[in-house]
Amino acid sequence: MIRIGEINNLFVNRETDSGYYLREPNDFVEVFLPPSMAHTEIKLEQMIDVFVYLDNKDHLIATTATPHAVVGEY
Repeated sequence: MIRIGEINNLFVNRETDSGYYLREPNDFVEVFLPPSMAHTEIKLEQMIDVFVYLDNKDHLIATTATPHAVVGEY
């Protein structure tokens, strides 16, 4: 289960012209990782640590940037 507001270790499921789609290995819910939010080299089928949050339209978005805080930390 993807945890919003926390660091998740997700599988790079597929790549499109607009970015990458990540998911947990045993789940079909995908999280979008825009290329501008990927601060490392991304390869298909690799596991990466990302911070997951909701955008202004309640879509799941990921970033490889380290947040200042995560849910429950403060």
